[in-house]
Amino acid sequence: MSVTLKDVEAMADLTLEAATFLVESIRKGGDPLMTAYAAALAKQHFICKQSADMLLEAGIGAVMHEIFHRGNNDDDDDVMSCIPAIIDVATTAIQHEGIFQTIEGACQLLSQLDRFVKSPNQPVKVAAMSAVADLSLCCQFETEILSNRHYQSAILQILQHASSGARTELQAHALHCIAATFTRINEHAAQTAFELLNAEPVNGEKFLCRLVRLLTGSIEEINTAAHAVLTALCHHCWGRVLLDKYASFFEVVTDRRDAQSYEVSRLRHKIAALYSASDDDNVDPVHHARYTTIAQEGAFVTETEPHVLVDTER
Repeated sequence: MSVTLKDVEAMADLTLEAATFLVESIRKGGDPLMTAYAAALAKQHFICKQSADMLLEAGIGAVMHEIFHRGNNDDDDDVMSCIPAIIDVATTAIQHEGIFQTIEGACQLLSQLDRFVKSPNQPVKVAAMSAVADLSLCCQFETEILSNRHYQSAILQILQHASSGARTELQAHALHCIAATFTRINEHAAQTAFELLNAEPVNGEKFLCRLVRLLTGSIEEINTAAHAVLTALCHHCWGRVLLDKYASFFEVVTDRRDAQSYEVSRLRHKIAALYSASDDDNVDPVHHARYTTIAQEGAFVTETEPHVLVDTER
């Protein structure tokens, strides 16, 4: 009896026959919806090591490479509509121990992502940006990934979108991708990535200066995303020390006189908690005391007057 996609969906573990059928269903394309369905099933089965091994043996890496290669033609709508789902499968796969090098070797994932973040196709671009952020989950290969020229090119392209003045959903997404990267990687790797981004002025402005300025922006999605990036930096000692040198950063994130959105209030409280829980050298003790107060009070408190008068308010 022949295997169907419904059969594959019901399986706890894939057999080689089922994995081969699933991989072939992705490869042959045709109906974009069915291809996306098959890709979603592959992503689901990568959670199980046995099924992941079956998919790799069935040649899913080579099929990813083939579909990515078809994506060179931006005018083929059917192929381009499938690319985000295939990117999603690849980034799910590489999060499992020992699979990153297999997938990278089979389909040159880093090179493909570098190309797709520059795609004029918006869904493909967004999927590729998310995938670049998800590479930071491959902790075992942090150094290898960060030093890869395609990764560096891709994340700098994301920086371009994050620093654009368009105030679009794409800009917010780019900022959240950068935030995810800094939150996930270790102290040293995060500093390396930050130095790469901050060394590249966009429209004459360094990335960190722009982030601090975006904290008070009028577009809620951009405002929230900028807070997310700066919160991510505060997970690292060097980030907290660096940001403490920006008086405007301290003024904004500790100002509780105006009601903020739920997410911004939560992120500002997280920043305060990260400072409060750390005993960093070179962090202003007055600032540290203020952060500790906020951490103790909770995220949702509105004041009529600031607790600490900073230089610009005296």
